[in-house]
Amino acid sequence: MGIDLKSSKIISLDTNIFIRALDDSTNLGDRARELIAEIRETVTKVFISTILLEEFFVRVYKEKLEKEEADILDFLTIGGLGTFVNMDQRIALLAAKIRADYPSVKGPDAIHLASAIEVGAKIFITTDRRLPQKIGKLTIQILS
Repeated sequence: MGIDLKSSKIISLDTNIFIRALDDSTNLGDRARELIAEIRETVTKVFISTILLEEFFVRVYKEKLEKEEADILDFLTIGGLGTFVNMDQRIALLAAKIRADYPSVKGPDAIHLASAIEVGAKIFITTDRRLPQKIGKLTIQILS
């Protein structure tokens, strides 16, 4: 897969990893599912921005799947291994700085990245090739 989870004690995941794992029948979907399975087998700490909830639950509400909320939250936290990072003033300001320094980074992505930096993640895993490869000490790895 190319992502060394064992040497990365703290990682953060983009929403698109979960969307791919749930819906994508291509090789990329397979890789997302493999990544989540590998996370379950390691002691890696996983942090996920709460913006994931907004991005992911739009579909849940459109498809009227509210009754499955507990199962969906379990999936999004990888069986409780993942921890949500709430957006606060520090993360909002850091997200603004990221957007100022990297104009191609959109607001939601900047919040994901700022959340990852705030918790000390070394790797942010995404399928979005438009993101920079590195921001400070945070390495952005593309799942492909």
